[in-house]
Amino acid sequence: MALFTANRRLLRLLGLILVLGIVAAFTGPGLLAGRKMQQARNSMFDGRYSDAIVLLADAESWKAPTGETAFLRARCFRQLADAENMKLALRQAAELGFDRKRLITEQTLYLAQVGDLDKVGTQLPILLLNGGDDLPVICEAFANGFLANYQITDAVQILNAWVADFPADPRPHAGIGLIHKNAGEFTLAAAAFREALKLDPDRILVRLQLSEVRMEQHLYGEALAETLKVCRVAPENVFALTIQGRAQHYSGLTDDALRSLKQAVKIKPTNLKAMLALAQLHNDTERFTAAIELLQRCMLEEPFNVDVRSAIGTALRGVGKTEEASLHFHYCAEASEAHSRIRTNLDKISRDGRHVEARFETGELMMKYGSPAEATAWLKSALRLEPSYVPAHQALAGHYRESGQVAAAREHEAAVLILKKSQESMSQVAPSEVSSKHSSQQLPGLRQPAQHNDSTVNRD
Repeated sequence: MALFTANRRLLRLLGLILVLGIVAAFTGPGLLAGRKMQQARNSMFDGRYSDAIVLLADAESWKAPTGETAFLRARCFRQLADAENMKLALRQAAELGFDRKRLITEQTLYLAQVGDLDKVGTQLPILLLNGGDDLPVICEAFANGFLANYQITDAVQILNAWVADFPADPRPHAGIGLIHKNAGEFTLAAAAFREALKLDPDRILVRLQLSEVRMEQHLYGEALAETLKVCRVAPENVFALTIQGRAQHYSGLTDDALRSLKQAVKIKPTNLKAMLALAQLHNDTERFTAAIELLQRCMLEEPFNVDVRSAIGTALRGVGKTEEASLHFHYCAEASEAHSRIRTNLDKISRDGRHVEARFETGELMMKYGSPAEATAWLKSALRLEPSYVPAHQALAGHYRESGQVAAAREHEAAVLILKKSQESMSQVAPSEVSSKHSSQQLPGLRQPAQHNDSTVNRD
């Protein structure tokens, strides 16, 4: 009898295990997929979009792709400015039945984010009125678009609206901090970054931005304290180690600085900021040969970087190569004059966002004395405002030719030919005939410039 009872208990236990196994088989993948989705959302909130894409792929490995996962992946690609993969993900989301209105909104946000506000600026009030849970994302995209067009006042206005509607969200405070930091308003930048960290102390990038501001303020002890907080949770963060090494360097802790910066370069040998900081330390300790080796690698990455040029000039002079050093110092002097002119242009643009000539000259100067990517963006912004502006087409055609982007070069070269032919034909038409035509007639193959519309956040 006892044996029979024991067998019945064993059978019940086996049955329970079998049932649980069946339940787990059906619910386990869904639970795991849901957990990965939540982790992906958290990563997106923190601005870690590449991590989010990996997590979304993990979610789809446990459960078949849905319109939601495809849409979130599209949003990540948009934030990373990867237009092609964004379009593919949006197409997949549409095929899987995701809300069409939200897909169209996401395409609008991409255009806003890259600064093409002539096309989508008028949609901002409608999006803000009907945005729902996507309001922060809408504010962020348009703020980035305003910044891309150097419409600082509009960017700050929309970030302030974001703060008012979502007071617990640290992201608009971080955005305001970056604007102040880039403008050299370090006290205001520090206050904004501290506010963001008060709301979310775990935002590593914001803490590192604050530490960079402290470096600019020569508050090296505070900068070091912030980077040490980051290094405790992320000991291999190259950005943190670089700022930490710089803070140690300027605090007179040379040996500590050398260890921090060598570790940063070891972790990521191609990181320009880490290499430059280590080279500057080598210069100050008269290890000029070691500095030159690092700075030559920096020159391959950013030959336009004035800090790199100044450092390599110092190192070359240190080893007796004064003539070669003088070439770099001469470049630095020319760049200083160019950047003074750029600041004048930026002041003009801040007062008149549609100042095409100032945008063009800024792009032209930055092509020689700044980042080619930024230069290209400025030249394109001039063309967004005035598609028939020949000098911008010529500058872009030349840049694309030099960088081997033949198709893009041909596009701008073709635009120049069309515009010049049009100008020649117009010059041959009698004045009376010209006045009878609409001066705004669109040229073949070129988009008509939109009328100016100051995008503002309308609040009750």
